[in-house]
Amino acid sequence: MEEATEGVSKTVKIAVPEFVAEVASPFANDLLDRGPRVRLLCDFGRSVSDHAVIAVDGGWGTGKTAFLMMCKAYLEQQEVRVAEFNAWTESYTADPVFNLASALAEVVEEDRRAKLLGAAKAIVVAAGKNLPLKVGEVVTEAAEAIAQDQAFPNGLPEYRNCVRRFKKALEQEAEKADGPLVVLVDELDRCLPQQVVEYLGAIHNLLAVPGVVVVLAINLEETAKGLEAVYGSAYGSERYLQRFFDLRMSLPGATGSDDLSGLVNHLREHLEIEVEADTSRGYIDGLLTTTALATGGALRDLQRVAQALRWTMAVGLESAASWRINSPERYAECVRAALALLILRHLDPEGYRLFTEAKANPHSAMLRLHSHLLGAEPESAHAAFAMTAYFDLLSAETGGNQVTEEQFQEIADLYSFQNHRETYSRYNSFRQQIMRHLNGQVPQVVLAAVEMTT
Repeated sequence: MEEATEGVSKTVKIAVPEFVAEVASPFANDLLDRGPRVRLLCDFGRSVSDHAVIAVDGGWGTGKTAFLMMCKAYLEQQEVRVAEFNAWTESYTADPVFNLASALAEVVEEDRRAKLLGAAKAIVVAAGKNLPLKVGEVVTEAAEAIAQDQAFPNGLPEYRNCVRRFKKALEQEAEKADGPLVVLVDELDRCLPQQVVEYLGAIHNLLAVPGVVVVLAINLEETAKGLEAVYGSAYGSERYLQRFFDLRMSLPGATGSDDLSGLVNHLREHLEIEVEADTSRGYIDGLLTTTALATGGALRDLQRVAQALRWTMAVGLESAASWRINSPERYAECVRAALALLILRHLDPEGYRLFTEAKANPHSAMLRLHSHLLGAEPESAHAAFAMTAYFDLLSAETGGNQVTEEQFQEIADLYSFQNHRETYSRYNSFRQQIMRHLNGQVPQVVLAAVEMTT
């Protein structure tokens, strides 16, 4: 093992550290300026005297989990009790009532915990459900008792009485503090549709007591589609979901390069994807930004492409490591060409396969890619101009022909190059400039490096 890793740097960074929000400084790592929204939501939640369910609605990868983490840190800074529950990773049992109760039990004093869990236990038994014995430290003891308890017969009247007792116990607990008990629920949209319905029902029926505020992070559009796929279009999934929320706060994805500049800087610097060439930073930033904007501002897409580029540099381009010192411009061109390929592969895997297998030329690859870059306009124009040239030169290795003036004009019309004064003459000059370094065996090195990260 030592021999296999002897030549590999022990300081290579491939993954970005998990987001952290500390109570002392909740917004220290807020690279997307979400602090004002967090404060607005939390300050409102603190002022609620009865009960409220607030939906934080955002698409995939828009940072909902990080948003809730900042909410937790900010509320705890204000000495507000916060219970957090991840419906995807903390559904230890098949019963949503008991799962939610176990999260609430974490923030109540130990002598009151048994009362709350006991009330939850009674609901489960009254419903005729069983729980597994090993469900985590907090709930194990109560779950064991449920497995043996036959005290409550099944039946709706008894079930209703158990629900009333649970809500009374929760209300008494909420009254013991100056301010609300806030429950943060994350990752519900990752659950199966039936689980989503059960959790929303549990939140609506059991947590609706004075002094309890629920903040639920969810992708409402995708959740509605999931419900509709199972229950049918007549189910009215969107209207159904709206019934569970008193308020909805939108958490949009990034809409421009300015929104992403802080995160792009963080990714580039942490993953050490700087190269010595003066123009590399702007190119890397531009293409990483385009990747996120193309997917509706999904931050995870940006992060994945950045990590793939770092992996390509650390491992795939190992054979070109000497160029970084002896020929930094050539190495920089390798990195930029690799990034263009990584973006093509991320946004259009089939187009990437066709291109690398010499079944598609740069012209057709760019025509295919346009449908995936619609969300990145107008930023995509500069990226498309550069990517066309890099695909053009890489295609020499796959047996393709250079982009003709007629083909360039079709690409230019599609991506509105004329708005940026990008002509075929300028394209030729740019292509000749990078060809000085991206020649010989270099395209083969780049293609092989990217393939290693598949």
